[in-house]
Amino acid sequence: MTTQASSTKIRYVSNALVNLRAKMGIKFELGQLLILTKIFEKGEKGIPMVELGRQLDSGAAFIGRNVTLFSDRGDKKGVSRNLIEIFYDPAHPRSKSVRMTEEGRELLSSLLSDLQPYFNDNNQL
Repeated sequence: MTTQASSTKIRYVSNALVNLRAKMGIKFELGQLLILTKIFEKGEKGIPMVELGRQLDSGAAFIGRNVTLFSDRGDKKGVSRNLIEIFYDPAHPRSKSVRMTEEGRELLSSLLSDLQPYFNDNNQL
């Protein structure tokens, strides 16, 4: 891949994040997109927050802060994004799990379909 092609792809992903920031009204970072994408991949079953942190090699504070930010519980200002649902899995009642809400699935589906032309068959940028 040429440097120009790589640069174009990176600019496109960057613009997609800027558009997402505008839609959601918050500063949106790449790490947050990774969290949302990983939760999206897990579907209705969801994923325990501990496992999410493990898979993304991120600490509990980072995961918890961002899950709360995108959940129906909202941020410090009480603003709810309602993209993620926090729930307790009966199989693991002491562990919080997360899954996408319908609104979250729609938003991520739209974003990922916008980005799809920039990924190859192996889902690499």
